[in-house]
Amino acid sequence: MAKQQTTMKPGRLLTLAGASTRSSDGGHVPADIGSNTPPMVSAAWLEALAVRVKLRRTEWRVLAMILSSPKPMSALSIAKRLRLDYGLVKRVARELVLWSILERTAGLTFQPDHTRWGPPRPPSTTG
Repeated sequence: MAKQQTTMKPGRLLTLAGASTRSSDGGHVPADIGSNTPPMVSAAWLEALAVRVKLRRTEWRVLAMILSSPKPMSALSIAKRLRLDYGLVKRVARELVLWSILERTAGLTFQPDHTRWGPPRPPSTTG
């Protein structure tokens, strides 16, 4: 079984080398199918996530799938790859969007501006 490794690259980017997921027949499928280069993740983003935001295990797993993907991902594709309930992945994604960690575009993408991360603001009650 291939281990997932993280290696430092110049410019403080982490390469997710060997990232893979299990296919339906039990084999491993590269996480970046169709891409010749491994995804690059800024070490500053990961540090800010680890220090500023307290995430649960499932939230980290969903976030790791999105960070390791070269293209936006749907909640359904994340649920299938992680073998999690689709409803759970939707709830996690919705919460991460409310905290401005993820953005919804053509799929789910990482929002790297850590100054925007935080709990949702309550609705204004000005009248």
